[in-house]
Amino acid sequence: MSIVYTPFLRTLKASMDMKHTACKNLFFLPALLVLLTGCGSVYYNTLEKVGIHKREILVDRVEEAKESQEDAKEQFNDALEQFSSIVTVEESELESVYTN
Repeated sequence: MSIVYTPFLRTLKASMDMKHTACKNLFFLPALLVLLTGCGSVYYNTLEKVGIHKREILVDRVEEAKESQEDAKEQFNDALEQFSSIVTVEESELESVYTN
């Protein structure tokens, strides 16, 4: 006996397939969360086995942040100089404090 798929049965089968897929996704979601939260410790443990400690990583990141701040400061000063060359503004107390 063969089953004839009517549009209703096709829709019902597709709906059941989507529910089954959703259930599988709900099963893998906690596993994915555990995997993602554990990646940091795996990363640091691997680097420590190679000889790179967390404090060295922190020092590198702080130095990069300092360089980034210095670059931003230079860009801001350049923008301020360009703005000052276009617009004439009387010198104020705030500007004298900034330049000194």
